[in-house]
Amino acid sequence: MSGVNSIHTNSSALIALQGLNKINASLAAVTKRVNTGYKVNDAIDDGAAFAVAQGLRADIKAIDAVAGQLQNAQGLIAVANEAGTKTSDALGRLKGVLAVL
Repeated sequence: MSGVNSIHTNSSALIALQGLNKINASLAAVTKRVNTGYKVNDAIDDGAAFAVAQGLRADIKAIDAVAGQLQNAQGLIAVANEAGTKTSDALGRLKGVLAVL
């Protein structure tokens, strides 16, 4: 059976197989982008852009942490303000009582 071609000796089949492998690699990259929501997922995609993106992600996390702490501080200030108001009111009443005596 010398006339039978296998995939290893058929050049058209080898070219088609190379094309299929490229398509599968592209599909894997697109799937990864869709799953993560990021255009640059790792340093292999674009090293410089990945480094910048990682820095920005770290900055965003830091800003979120600061925003949370600011909200906590805002609550603490509101409590302190209310305590100051109550103290001022109590001192005003005390002043009135002392004036009567």
